[in-house]
Formats: sequence, C-alpha cells, structure tokens
Amino acid sequence: SEVTGKRFRKDEAIQLADGRVCHAKESLRCEISAELIAAREGVQSGISGAWGRHDLLMRCEESGTLALPSELEASAASGKRVVPSLLVPSAASGRKALEAELVSCEITGARVLANEIVCSELSGRRFRSDEVATLEDGRAVHVSEARKCEQTGALIGISEGSKSEVGGSWVRASCL
Repeated sequence: SEVTGKRFRKDEAIQLADGRVCHAKESLRCEISAELIAAREGVQSGISGAWGRHDLLMRCEESGTLALPSELEASAASGKRVVPSLLVPSAASGRKALEAELVSCEITGARVLANEIVCSELSGRRFRSDEVATLEDGRAVHVSEARKCEQTGALIGISEGSKSEVGGSWVRASCL
C-alpha cells in the first residue's frame, strides 16, 4: 500500500483520486467531492458523521465543530457560518442569527436583529420594526403608542388625545 506500506493482493487494490494505490479497506469516499481518499486522511463531520477531505470541511465559527459546508448556515447579522442549532429566529422576520447578535424590543421584549429596530419618535423607546405605526404628521411610533381619533379618523399619539366626557369616544385634545 502506498498509504500504509502494508502488502496486499492485487485484486484488493484500489486507486485513490491522487493516484496512490492502497487496499480497498484503507479508502473511503469523500462526501463533498465524491473522490476516493485514504481513510486515515479523511475527517468526520461533527454534525452528520459524514466523511470528507480535511481541506474541504469547515469549522463552525462559534463552536469549532467540523462540518460539511452544506451543514453550516450563515447568521443573518454577521454572516458567520455556524451549526444551525446555534441560530435563533428574529421575532420580527424569522431571519436567523446568534443569540448574542439579537437585541431586545424595549416595548415587547422580543428578540430581533439590530437592523429590525426603530426608535419611537414619540417616546424614544427602541422597538421592533414590524410593529411600527406612522402618525398623521409622519412620525414613526410603536403601534401601542398610536390611536385613531374617532372624530377625525387621524392616527395620533396616545398622549395627544383622551376619552371624551360627553360621548365617551377617544379623540384628539383639540376636539374636546
């Protein structure tokens, strides 16, 4: 064998992708390139157990686990290639990132990507962008900070209106 130096019968020989000849039991098929390689030169994926050439496997950028490239996923926040079980979906979009890369909505507590956060122009609180409401004057606020004036139909900030003592409807302060 050109791999181990052991002798074997000619009918048990197999040629590897690099041209070396060895015993069939000293080889394996790389599950990435489909090439025959020396078994002692193969590396096993820590995720699936699949074998491949060491130079074709990748390391998870968080845990260091060796894996086939197809077994790793990219974080939507950083682009780091990691074991899928380390990724957490954003409550706003479902896009996945590492837990440490997510931020909390100051209103709901939901974990979202940093680029999915909006700052309320009414309260200054940072909240998830899928819960934005635009007031009639164009300010962006959280949906819980906005209410429709029942007299004018305009969307206004909750601090800019109140319940009418006469009819009990919620209206802007200037309509009282």
